[in-house]
Amino acid sequence: MEDLYPDEFPQTSRGRLSRERIRATRDFDSAKEQVHSPSKIENLLLKYVLRVFIVFVGEARALCDQGLWTADRLESESLTFLRRFTVDARFEKGYERSGSRLREVVSHWGDLLPAVQFAFERSPEWQELQGILLEVADTQASRQEAQGQLEPRNSEPAPAGGQQTDWENITITFLSDERVEVEALGGRETRNYAEMGFQDKRSGKPNQGWGVLRALAQTKGVIPSSARNSIEFIAMAKRIERMRRTLRQHFGIPSDPVPLDPVRGYCCRFQIGCAASFGK
Repeated sequence: MEDLYPDEFPQTSRGRLSRERIRATRDFDSAKEQVHSPSKIENLLLKYVLRVFIVFVGEARALCDQGLWTADRLESESLTFLRRFTVDARFEKGYERSGSRLREVVSHWGDLLPAVQFAFERSPEWQELQGILLEVADTQASRQEAQGQLEPRNSEPAPAGGQQTDWENITITFLSDERVEVEALGGRETRNYAEMGFQDKRSGKPNQGWGVLRALAQTKGVIPSSARNSIEFIAMAKRIERMRRTLRQHFGIPSDPVPLDPVRGYCCRFQIGCAASFGK
């Protein structure tokens, strides 16, 4: 479960989530013994997911209260956690009492299936999420107004350089396996993987997110759907999600830098490629 946590989550939050997952697992296993219908087991599984999900939302809200996250970031991270935790839950617990697997919960594109999404959106936990998002957005807007710094509607945070930009205005060029050139708003500088936030804290080497970013550079910003089977897709989705989070943190842009196109696959919104010196 550790890889489901955002980097900003403190150990106390991780501990609360782990404890709730253990309690929810115990209750799920107990309730499953009382039912036989696959559809009822599926409903129990979704309730299990939502029980842990709403604890995640509560812990994430604390980051908003501290001024570390925006309402948009809260929504993005919460929905990402919901999707990924649903996949993990189905993999670990998605079995009938006979041992047969329950129905799939995500499409081959990695999105929650419409029926699953619909069930989530009808739940009290989903309504609680919507209420929290509204409260956080109102609080942050009031705080900005009080400080005389209210931004135009739909604007996005500025990157570290102080000027506002979007993914379409950024170009990343790999100069070598460990260094890139970044161009944004007319400025240009080189950075290594650690300066970009892609350092593995244990080994000091580039992490898997950097490898995905390098692969995107070598394919001119697109990882086609045809390149992955379903097993590889789940692993790729997790690595791409971690890469997205690192890029958002580095550039200060909350929107998705590498959305999943239903036809083409993963597509970078920014320009990315390799210099002539790459690989030499």
